Amino acid sequence: MHSRLAVDFFYIANNCCLAGLQNQLSKSFPSLLIMIKTYGMGKNSNKIAWFACYVICCSLISFSFTNPRYEEPVPYPEGYRGWTHIKTAVVEPGNPAFNHFGGFHHIYANKQAMEGYKTGYFAAGSIIVFDVLEAIDTNKLLLEGKRRQIDVMVKDSIRYALTGGWGFEEFHGDSKTERTVTTTAVTACYSCHSNKKTLVFSQWRP
Repeated sequence: MHSRLAVDFFYIANNCCLAGLQNQLSKSFPSLLIMIKTYGMGKNSNKIAWFACYVICCSLISFSFTNPRYEEPVPYPEGYRGWTHIKTAVVEPGNPAFNHFGGFHHIYANKQAMEGYKTGYFAAGSIIVFDVLEAIDTNKLLLEGKRRQIDVMVKDSIRYALTGGWGFEEFHGDSKTERTVTTTAVTACYSCHSNKKTLVFSQWRP
């Protein structure tokens, strides 16, 4: 009796979520979709066959979504200048990082990242932006020059599982589309940031 109810339950699930399941299967596992249609959807459908196919398909689809990968590009952080300003630093000539990062570093955090700075836990959706601008020395007065790049960190433990749950990107100058971080550079970013437990170097100063 219990086994019959279990099979009927999954048969009902077929009718409830079939449209979405078929759509995903047609893209990722077309051969399995044909199998389900052949053995699990006819007038005299074999419910046990449907049960087996359903379990296999759900397992494969789940694996395809959770398998660690670095495929999702980090989006440009629209409106970041209106976020909380964490701090500013200046990288001067003589610093080993000057060639690429010389100048002003303004750090901004969105609402989720701001909570992370306060609690030490950065939840999914946290975004941190490093706005790098030239520093022009005018009579011992440092003024901002043109933007060199913005570096972006986005927290998403599923999309960026291979790099500690953080996605890394750099946008050249004022461009919102010219990306300069390659796959190799992403690994280098992670390797450097992994020295910190949260992967975040900067700290919030109230």
